[in-house]
Amino acid sequence: MLNELKDLSRSLIASGVELTDWHPNFDKCPKAVITCFIYVADKGNIDSILFPEPGFDARTIRKWEKANGCSFPAFNVPPLFRATDAELIKEINQSKKILQKGKSIETGKVNEFISGCSINWDKAALTKINLCLSRAIDEIEEQIGEIPLEYSAIKKLFERAKELNADEFHQKLQQLILQRLSESTNSRLIDMLFQAGKTAKQFQLVFEINDWAAIGASFPANHSAVQRWMNDRFMRFSDTKRTAGDIEKDAFNDSAIGWEEKLPSVRMSILGNVILRAMNSESPCQGRYGMIDAVSFPVGANIRREMKGALEWLSNDVRKAKTWIDLTKKIDSSSILFSYPTRKPETAPELAGLMGGTDDNIVDPEGATFSAIAARVTQTLRGISSGSTDNDVRIFVLAKRPGDARTKVVVSKCYTAEHTISAAETWQ
Repeated sequence: MLNELKDLSRSLIASGVELTDWHPNFDKCPKAVITCFIYVADKGNIDSILFPEPGFDARTIRKWEKANGCSFPAFNVPPLFRATDAELIKEINQSKKILQKGKSIETGKVNEFISGCSINWDKAALTKINLCLSRAIDEIEEQIGEIPLEYSAIKKLFERAKELNADEFHQKLQQLILQRLSESTNSRLIDMLFQAGKTAKQFQLVFEINDWAAIGASFPANHSAVQRWMNDRFMRFSDTKRTAGDIEKDAFNDSAIGWEEKLPSVRMSILGNVILRAMNSESPCQGRYGMIDAVSFPVGANIRREMKGALEWLSNDVRKAKTWIDLTKKIDSSSILFSYPTRKPETAPELAGLMGGTDDNIVDPEGATFSAIAARVTQTLRGISSGSTDNDVRIFVLAKRPGDARTKVVVSKCYTAEHTISAAETWQ
């Protein structure tokens, strides 16, 4: 896949597309779990809790996570209390249904439920939360250094969060949820309080502050501008720790600094985590030529950044059907087809839709939808290729077989733009 990504990154850079390489430990929050914002005040007090509006995408928030589960400013917690008695579980679920109908429930009743439950944050959960509120923050502070005033909301958030410990946080969260229940009919508050049944839910808490403007900051702590600045500091810190060793140039004749590290991965909606290249020394076949892991094909940090950023750009959800399309249902394997023009890939004609077919949800027996795509691609490619003879259309397919964690390039093709235009016109 490295050759395909090198070609892509070269095309994107030539087109003026700005690629952002995100530090591997500063990753997007997952979308699957229920997200709740926790607003922290002075002395570790909690101002408020807020569930985002429907349609909110938690992946717009990033968290530092060096060790699994030890992260900040977002981390997962289970409900506060566990109910095991069948009758109590029934009453809790009935109360949840009352809230879903827009009616309120008495706080005294909720307190009765709590008295019949056990605390759900066991020793392991408490330890993990304490690490999120201490070690994860320390790791961030070590790497980002001095924080300018415009980004100072994140500094204030660090200070306030470190004044909390897990036991105290449990109590404060309980008090605030009870207060909210007296004012709100949000049934998710009951879910945060009680694990009623065998199914264990997880809530993603995102820490934030309300008074960021009052302290002179230009943005809230989790604003994209703050996250970009933090990422820049993380990347610079990593660069200071890298060495080239005995190799001056990598396989692409660029600086070899950082070549010994594991190649990064990109998270995709269909394939999950995709490592740019894996050469595991534990696999005996990798020693066939006497070169294992990074030694077999050294890639320096500069090229790694370009490749990772290029694949993230190409596989972004907003470019579905333009630069990529899901082939999973067509070939019974988790697969994505990527396609782009080598000149001006940012124009993103629907090449993936042309090469991989229309979306599976579209009923198109007469080919009208496909024909329309072909017409649009033809028009766009003509505009890109006008007066140029060096424009190509590149295609590659990534697939992950069932039960196999590895992602492989199963197709890699390159056609001239004129050939693609001719094929599209022939279809029409």
